[in-house]
Amino acid sequence: MTPRDMKCDKDALAMHRTTKNSFGEEKRPTRPIATLATALAILCTCSQAHAQSSVTLYGSIVDGIVWANNVGGSHLVKLASGGHWSNNWGITGTEDLGGGLKAFFNLNNTYNFNTGQSYGTNEMWGGSAYVGLSSTTLGKFTMGQQYDYSVDFVQYSAPASGTLFAFHPGAFDRVPGVALANTVSYESPRLAGLRARGMYSFGSATSPTNTRRSYSAALDFKEGNFRAEAFTTSVGGTSIAPGTGAGMANFLNRSLTANPAQSIALRSTDIYGVAAAYDWDKFTFRSNFTRIYFTDASAAQNKQTVSNAEGAIQYKIQPDLYVNGGYTYSWTNGVHWNQVNLATDYFLSKRTDIMLATNFQRVSGPPGQVANMFTIGNSSSQSQLLFYAGIRHFF
Repeated sequence: MTPRDMKCDKDALAMHRTTKNSFGEEKRPTRPIATLATALAILCTCSQAHAQSSVTLYGSIVDGIVWANNVGGSHLVKLASGGHWSNNWGITGTEDLGGGLKAFFNLNNTYNFNTGQSYGTNEMWGGSAYVGLSSTTLGKFTMGQQYDYSVDFVQYSAPASGTLFAFHPGAFDRVPGVALANTVSYESPRLAGLRARGMYSFGSATSPTNTRRSYSAALDFKEGNFRAEAFTTSVGGTSIAPGTGAGMANFLNRSLTANPAQSIALRSTDIYGVAAAYDWDKFTFRSNFTRIYFTDASAAQNKQTVSNAEGAIQYKIQPDLYVNGGYTYSWTNGVHWNQVNLATDYFLSKRTDIMLATNFQRVSGPPGQVANMFTIGNSSSQSQLLFYAGIRHFF
């Protein structure tokens, strides 16, 4: 029972116990009809309180099998948890406070379906955990742990209707979704198709996501079948392992060939992106561009930039059958990635679908640079090919 419901019960009980005459004197209701009317009032009032709030359990279960031609010099066959959508579950709730004002919360966790382990480290809610207020006229204010706005670009990229292996090399632009702890955010109402959002993370030495202050901001536009967005995200106090995450031999003037798993501490990661999508008849066209500026934690003058340009197309053969294709070109300091992503998605129902997909990456660069598609692992050569078959269910 919620505090609001408890208040309802107490108020109704007090009303049932005593009434006042015209002189302000208390008296007890004695007639059966008064008792019946009071009981009906209690039921109506409490039902109304229940109708004004809701709590929902939601999530997704995604699993599949992936075959890769080269991981560490040999082929790989394994189960791929979250192969074409993240495995997650959560609880969300709202309460209508009246006058266009609502309170809301969301608690979400991502996990490996095949092991049952959470992806967060010592976190009950490794995805998002926030609470806030929203107004139809003033916008939305939120506090807690939230994904920065880089994650919005999923809808403008091949993974929107393909596999997670189609994400940009290393996922340096955080498009797969990375949360920031200790955040406050504001989202404006949409006016003339435009919406503005801003997020600030206070950061702390013990933060699991960023030890320095960080921020994210986005401006998006929707009109008919067209949508577009621009964002910037600056994350302070993180680390990356580009040797195992993107098959890189050198990064920020460090050689990674002897120790590919070496983690590099970053003072800041500054990301900028623009994207657009358009629906035309049975087609959806998607495009995006992201650029990431890395600053070394140990030497602020030591910097490196990674860029990604992507185009993707989806075609609806019929309402329950889609085919999707995409191409990404990425580059940094003499390294060039070319990646092609193809997928077929068949919906058994509104909540369940099966996917068949293939992804191919070819990279060129200095000695030691190898191919590496997102989460698969380093190839022993400059190319990598995989096939995927999976099922997804939303609840």
